[in-house]
Amino acid sequence: MEDQIKTRLKNGDQAFDKAYAMALEKLAMKTSDPQRKIEFEWALAPQRAKLNPPHVDEKTSKMYVGVYGERKVTFENGVLQYQRTGPKYRLMPLTETLFAVEGLDYFRMEFVVKEGKAVELTGLYDNGDRQPSPRTK
Repeated sequence: MEDQIKTRLKNGDQAFDKAYAMALEKLAMKTSDPQRKIEFEWALAPQRAKLNPPHVDEKTSKMYVGVYGERKVTFENGVLQYQRTGPKYRLMPLTETLFAVEGLDYFRMEFVVKEGKAVELTGLYDNGDRQPSPRTK
């Protein structure tokens, strides 16, 4: 009986998550305000990842390791880490190339991959700003 209750609760959560993602998609498509579109798309990325969790394997993760200007990405204990000037932050995949930065809700990282190599890291901000950092090492 307990397993049935857990399954129903899980299915209810998934239904809510799907409905929320669909609502965000519709709002993003319908708005003519560029800033609102950015806000809806920012909220949508983690919802999509929650519904379809991305898998970034170790080989791909290690491809991202490097120095991108003053940004540094390392792979430690099976986890990608990001560091700029202060502490290290865990990177959590939203897609194979887009990552949330644990503890920094306003900031994300996106890797640009060409010919199987990460060539740039772009810092993305919730207000739409983008800071590209070409790979230097």
